[in-house]
Amino acid sequence: MFKKVAAGAAVLAAVTLLGGMVLQNVTSTAVATLVNQLGLTAINVHLGNMIPVFGWTSFALTLLSALGLSAVVVTEYTLEKTQEKITRKAEEALSRGTGGRIGPADVREWKNAVSSINERGGSAGSDTGLVGRVGGGGAGRAAIVGQGVSLATSLMKKKKMNGDGRPVTGHNFV
Repeated sequence: MFKKVAAGAAVLAAVTLLGGMVLQNVTSTAVATLVNQLGLTAINVHLGNMIPVFGWTSFALTLLSALGLSAVVVTEYTLEKTQEKITRKAEEALSRGTGGRIGPADVREWKNAVSSINERGGSAGSDTGLVGRVGGGGAGRAAIVGQGVSLATSLMKKKKMNGDGRPVTGHNFV
């Protein structure tokens, strides 16, 4: 939110500075012309270059910063929307690919378990960690990679399935 406000303020500053520079240029030219015509050659007015150069340089730098901030805001917005779309498409593909047996919540649960083990490490004799429960032969990531199929199978078995892969339903379901 802060970046959006900063980008908006930078654009507003650039537009305001542009208006000020145009007004300064028109006003100084009009005053110089008026004084030269009314002075009857007694007063000669010449406009310098230094003040307009500083003004237009500050406008160019303000415009550049406004464009940079706007690009950052647009990029972050685009990335956020793209990530949401990718997540939605992945969930749809997961649901279609598994026939609804494994849902996004199951995948998140598995991901959290893997992350937890990778952070702590695991040992073959540990019965408290996931690696110990699935019979991992080593610590951390190597054991998880070796047991990936078993983990996915255990996730599918969490939902009671019959022989043809459909969820078990009916009055005998426990």
